[in-house]
Amino acid sequence: MTLQEQEKAIDERTTDGEGFVKFDKLIVRVRILDARKSFGRDDVLVTPVSGRGEQWIDLTRVQK
Repeated sequence: MTLQEQEKAIDERTTDGEGFVKFDKLIVRVRILDARKSFGRDDVLVTPVSGRGEQWIDLTRVQK
C-alpha cells in the first residue's frame, strides 16, 4: 500500500483521525497518531481519547 492509499484507508476508517478499536470485550475510542508499514501490513499508532498510553495496531482493527 502506498502512502496515499494508506492515508485514504485511514480516512475511510476514522472521523477526524478518531475511530474505535475492540480490545477483548471493550470498545475504545482512539486517536491515530502515526502510521507505518511493518512486515507487509499497515500499522497505526493509537492512543485513547480519554486515558493514557499508546499502542501500534493493524489498521484493519480500526472502525468508524
